[in-house]
Amino acid sequence: ALRDLPTYFVVGTADGLLSVNRNAYTLLQEAGNPNLAFVTFSGGHEYRAVDVEAMYLWLRRFER
Repeated sequence: ALRDLPTYFVVGTADGLLSVNRNAYTLLQEAGNPNLAFVTFSGGHEYRAVDVEAMYLWLRRFER
């Protein structure tokens, strides 16, 4: 059901959820989802406005 859902991951390299996000990304890739992005940054589990803007611009490609 998630094979075509655009999914954008953004996670810090020191985030305790990094491996969970990588696993989810890999599963979606293996399911054949072509609409994926995986972005990492140096840091932990934190909010970064630059990532929100990048995700917004990426998601605009999927407007209908």
